Amino acid sequence: TSPGPDLRVRVVRGAGTDGGADGALDVGALKGNRGDQQYALPRDYRPGRDTVVIWCRAFSASFGSAQLA
Repeated sequence: TSPGPDLRVRVVRGAGTDGGADGALDVGALKGNRGDQQYALPRDYRPGRDTVVIWCRAFSASFGSAQLA
């Protein structure tokens, strides 16, 4: 992703890309815009066909997304 202000990593149910949607799971601040990163998920999280979204809280905008398989 490109750099930006206040970027967060969020998990959204289904194929949506709105990281500001109700129910979006915030897993933390983006650690960097290069290389591999790991984020802890809550124990009660049950994976499905969800989407990881890089979300800019400052501008309510998606900086990128990828659907989980």
